[in-house]
Amino acid sequence: MTDRHTADTINDNALDQLYDERGRLEIANRALNTAAREALERAERAEAGIARVRDAAALHRQGLISAAELYAVIETNPGPDTTATQAAQPREHCGNLKPQFSESTERTECVLRPGHFGSHADHNGTRWWWTDKEVDQSKEQSGA
Repeated sequence: MTDRHTADTINDNALDQLYDERGRLEIANRALNTAAREALERAERAEAGIARVRDAAALHRQGLISAAELYAVIETNPGPDTTATQAAQPREHCGNLKPQFSESTERTECVLRPGHFGSHADHNGTRWWWTDKEVDQSKEQSGA
């Protein structure tokens, strides 16, 4: 816990630090409010789309619209906006793709935190790293 300053004990540097922290918090608060407002708007659009599809499904069950018309409503309904959610949320892992060693090798992503040091690792524990230089296989096999 930090010491609380009083009007008698605070100096200029401490006051500047408090104002700087207040400014950073105001910026973060605005960003969070914007993200929350955008998420609410996306949720409202999704709920409206779901309601349109439910209404069309009910009309189809009553025989008032054809299956083709129902599918048209479903297809014109916007899906989830994954780009917006991906941009708003921090990445949870590095995402570097494992090299494809053969056609039967599954290409998985690195699951370590973004910006990690050293080799990459997937969910199976397989590790790899990229090099910018080519390795001469003949020298490496002969042990030279």
